[in-house]
Amino acid sequence: MGPELERYLAEVCALVEAALDRRLPQPAADPLRLWEACRYAMLGGGKRLRPAVLLAAYEAAGAARDEVAVAAACALEAVHGYSLVHDDLPCMDNDDVRRGRPTVHCAFGEACGLLCGDALLTLGFEWLADAGLGSDRPAAVARAARVLADCAGPRGMVGGQALDLAVAGRLLDLSEVEALARLKTAALFRAAAVVGGLLGGADEATLDALDHYGAALGVAFQHRDDLLDQSHPEVEIAQRARLQELCATAASKVARCGPRGVILTALAEAIATA
Repeated sequence: MGPELERYLAEVCALVEAALDRRLPQPAADPLRLWEACRYAMLGGGKRLRPAVLLAAYEAAGAARDEVAVAAACALEAVHGYSLVHDDLPCMDNDDVRRGRPTVHCAFGEACGLLCGDALLTLGFEWLADAGLGSDRPAAVARAARVLADCAGPRGMVGGQALDLAVAGRLLDLSEVEALARLKTAALFRAAAVVGGLLGGADEATLDALDHYGAALGVAFQHRDDLLDQSHPEVEIAQRARLQELCATAASKVARCGPRGVILTALAEAIATA
């Protein structure tokens, strides 16, 4: 990872962490420790890659970072956070540890874990709606909310989790691995790129390029994680080749943004070499 990208990601991490901290209160009355669980799920961990893609796409569209962009980045991260909390539940992937500490349902109880995920999903759209109310571009924010909902829902991430459960225990070929990755992982990368472009004022051709960029980057990201975890050893060689191909595709899609797209290009290159 180059120093410019490293600085950018560190800046985004600090920015999003502070913005989430402000948006997640610590009320004196907190039945079932729900707000505490939300803060536990959202603060103090994570690479914030999806917010980084969103903010980089916003800037690639020619806009200067502002509170609308930060609110959208927080909304996206809340939706991502909800998905992790719910994926860890006993009825889903039944994971006990995430990011080196107990998962939310292990730390706070299964009922609180379920409600925490519900709360984060709802808060994400609340924050995006609030950004639209205070914006001079409410139509773009409304369209961004529609994109995020589509990518997060049954045609995207939720559909991917359903597919993941349906094929559990089966050896998958490369096309099946990628079909799963396009839904469960790449959908939110697509949302990040397109929402950033929409709010930044990108034209339709650039939005289409950002959509394809997010899709390719997201599948490549999942291939990289699978290779690190040795999740699909039977297709490892094919995954390595596809990782390179997809990252090259992603970089080519944002070439139209010129120098403003340098961070998006650097992200694709970093995933290819990770």
